[in-house]
Amino acid sequence: MRFFSSFSASLMVLALGGTAFAASGPRTLLEVGAFSPAAQKPLVAAKDAEPQALEASARTILAERAPWSQSLSLGTARDATLRDGRRIVKMPQMHQGVPVLHRGATVSFGENGVARIVAARLAEDLPASVVPALSAEDVAEKASKSSGVDMDPKKAQLVIWPSGGGNVLAWHFYTPGLTIPYAPVVVVDAQTGDIVARYNAAVSMHQANVFPSNPVKSPQTETVTLNLPDGATKLSSPLVVARNCIDMKTTKNIMGINIHTCELVQTVTAAQGTLDFTSTTPAEDTALEDPFSELHIYAHTDIAYRFFRAFKSDFLVQQGPLDAVANLRMPDGLFGGNPANIGNPNVPLVPFQNAFFSPPESLGALFDISGGAMMFGQGPVKDYAYDGDVIYHEFTHAVVNATIQLVGTPHRDAYGIVFSPGGMNEGLADYFSSAITGDPDVGEYAVLDADPSGKAIRSLAAPDACPTAIAGESHQDATLFSGALWDVRKGLTEVQKPELDLAVFAAMEAAPSGDLHYHDMADLILAQIKTSSLGDAVAAQLEAAFTTRGILPECKRILEFTGSTMEGPLPVGTAGGTVGVWFAPSVGAANIGSNQQGYVPGVVQVRVPLPENTESLTIDFDGATTGSSSPFGGGSFAPKVLVRYGEEPLQFTYGPFKPTADTVVLTPDGGGSQGINAYNTTAMVPAGMKTAYVMIANAGEGDGLFTNLTFTPVQSSGVGGAGGAGGAGGAGGAGGSGGSGAGGNPATPPVTDPDGCGCAVPGSSSVPAGASLAAFAAVAALFARRRRQS
Repeated sequence: MRFFSSFSASLMVLALGGTAFAASGPRTLLEVGAFSPAAQKPLVAAKDAEPQALEASARTILAERAPWSQSLSLGTARDATLRDGRRIVKMPQMHQGVPVLHRGATVSFGENGVARIVAARLAEDLPASVVPALSAEDVAEKASKSSGVDMDPKKAQLVIWPSGGGNVLAWHFYTPGLTIPYAPVVVVDAQTGDIVARYNAAVSMHQANVFPSNPVKSPQTETVTLNLPDGATKLSSPLVVARNCIDMKTTKNIMGINIHTCELVQTVTAAQGTLDFTSTTPAEDTALEDPFSELHIYAHTDIAYRFFRAFKSDFLVQQGPLDAVANLRMPDGLFGGNPANIGNPNVPLVPFQNAFFSPPESLGALFDISGGAMMFGQGPVKDYAYDGDVIYHEFTHAVVNATIQLVGTPHRDAYGIVFSPGGMNEGLADYFSSAITGDPDVGEYAVLDADPSGKAIRSLAAPDACPTAIAGESHQDATLFSGALWDVRKGLTEVQKPELDLAVFAAMEAAPSGDLHYHDMADLILAQIKTSSLGDAVAAQLEAAFTTRGILPECKRILEFTGSTMEGPLPVGTAGGTVGVWFAPSVGAANIGSNQQGYVPGVVQVRVPLPENTESLTIDFDGATTGSSSPFGGGSFAPKVLVRYGEEPLQFTYGPFKPTADTVVLTPDGGGSQGINAYNTTAMVPAGMKTAYVMIANAGEGDGLFTNLTFTPVQSSGVGGAGGAGGAGGAGGAGGSGGSGAGGNPATPPVTDPDGCGCAVPGSSSVPAGASLAAFAAVAALFARRRRQS
């Protein structure tokens, strides 16, 4: 049972595993109480304290609460002052002058100058030397081949990178420059030259008439006053610049080939005299370059900015204005059709069916954008810039990038890997979008671009929970977290709701790392609530909601086999219809680092009851590579089947990565180069065993997906056990409820990817790492084309 003692120095350690066989990793601390440095007088008031005094106090308190941290180095602190007077001091970890990524410590002070929360996530097993054996130039070619784009060694950063294989000295490459939602990061071991990790970092007076939210939720426009400088005639402020994607038949050279692209132009002009924008009105849904899209994203981005600035008056998502781009379209041939049209300026640009937030420096090659940007597609049917929910969602991604900086790689624990950082990134974006609009449904208008009968892209009211909703894809794995927050928020008073929002934002500011499990972030939010005006009562409500959703005490991701074929919770389109899947990330995407096992663990495992006298267990499933060509250097899904007998589930340790010694590793028969393929293997069962735990792992360099899991026990009498092959339906997991997509969150219908495995992820309002199949295939196609030309 989890609890928070009332303002006493109650120590709570965020465990990395729930059993004795826990995952090794950084030392993690969360302590809630009332702390003043013993060697100093308490600060008179946190809001009046000088930054240097506040930092000195924070360092002293950390030393007293965590003496073990004194052998480690912390860099220059930054602090944030929130509207209720609390101050948060955040200190990044360093090692011999090199940053230790995703590690640090924070101290949160109350208005009275007393520290209330101390949090740390610090690495102790650090390299003895920070002198690289290989230069960035030595490994740049390997990084480029891995990502599919040129990686500039001059921009590479030397870092300590936390991986499943330990904390390694590494070169961190980030050199994107494409108009599609693809911003690759590649991490290369600076001593051995091995690829450690790779992932996609893209994750979306002056009166005007705009939709309060979107044309479905609020179809009548209303008059608002835009936040613009005095005398402004264009949609530009120190915080936001809105522009339009105008096809002026120009091309730009990217990676050695010409790409037809639009120019970013400000097309909206205020009326002379009044300086109003009321003459700019909605156009047809499919209007390619309508100015109202530009106006709408400016108005709603400003609303979102003001929402977050209510928490912290000087809050910025970046230095300089955030670009918001409407009517984004792509060159014909990039996502299908004739590739020869990619560089032909006389072939019209085609609609882009998505919206995304792109981090700083990712769009500089095509557009004059040096910072982060929100890009909103003009879809085939609907315009994403018309949906305020989507704008708020993408803006929150920019907020996450400026605060907690959730990592782009999965988290590791004793039960395998979990996409909790990506899931919480999407979940926080959904939560704050819903907090601004006041309802749990996100994207009622944008969903119609893919599904004329769709109700919303996602809904926080869906009953998603761990483990049945976990699929290993960030959007699917989001609502179990955001739904818990919404479950509590909807029952609060109008005075309390902003206080909950503030507590969530404070937890984002106070998180010592972006490499977090769901329960880590849940504890941080609960700590902020406990020390706020909401107090014990609301903290208890949220703790109960997190428990109901399977987040507390821990999301272990163990499903139950109940006799029927099991499908995953995420619906994916195939040539034969729709099937529910789980994802299996590749060796590089899992951030396990160098390991001797040859595979990386999966996202879920299944507990299979065994009848008496079971001699063997046959395991059948279907699987596929998620694209015929990956931007991360190609590769295919190569499944392994892991089995452990007994009452303890499959478990793993890291640094180095290894499973429990009694884990059986099998290579299944079957597979193929195209489409969804059948796999099969048989595991011999030791005498007397009543339970098996089974996991689908991946030994390939390509991301995969799998579905239709079936387990057939064979008994010594020769009589087949329950759950034979061909069981219809889909037992979803714990609780036995199932069917296609059991426990999953409703989403838009999938769109078949004809160039890949014949499967594709449903459309969404921002970009998942490792699941934007069409975008990934496009990057690989460009890279392959460049190689052929060179």
